[in-house]
Amino acid sequence: MPSPFTTSLRSLFAPVTNVYSTLEVTDGFHRGVTIPIEQPVCRIGSSSQADVMLSDTDIGAEHVTLRFHARMVAIEATGGNVSIGGKVLAQGTGWRTSLPVTFEMGDAKLQLSPSELSLPPFMRLAWNTIEFASRTTRAPILALLSRCRETGGCDTQE
Repeated sequence: MPSPFTTSLRSLFAPVTNVYSTLEVTDGFHRGVTIPIEQPVCRIGSSSQADVMLSDTDIGAEHVTLRFHARMVAIEATGGNVSIGGKVLAQGTGWRTSLPVTFEMGDAKLQLSPSELSLPPFMRLAWNTIEFASRTTRAPILALLSRCRETGGCDTQE
């Protein structure tokens, strides 16, 4: 059994995400809305009991159920037809696909995108430090390389 210290140390380096996907409404009443999907199962529909409620016409109470696994999603047409890339999923059927994916239900068009793993605090600090260092030293290094090309050599003692 790992010690609390070892477990804490491992958590410094492990990628972190609590988001399974990002849902963006690209057409319809809620166009422009983007929300994170934070559960492995998400029900979308017109009911207040749905995880994501849409007010568009022709949306069933629980129109679609999404089940996430890794970078895949199972789209189940539970309360009405769903269109994915021109293919119609009849109510009661489903489709498993990789992310990203765009689908339509009623008058709404939705896009699911894969979530991005966020770096743990320790790694994020290291990454930001490296990015800052590369931005602040890039111009002097490029100037030195340019001078080396012009003179045919790189004598830094001048």
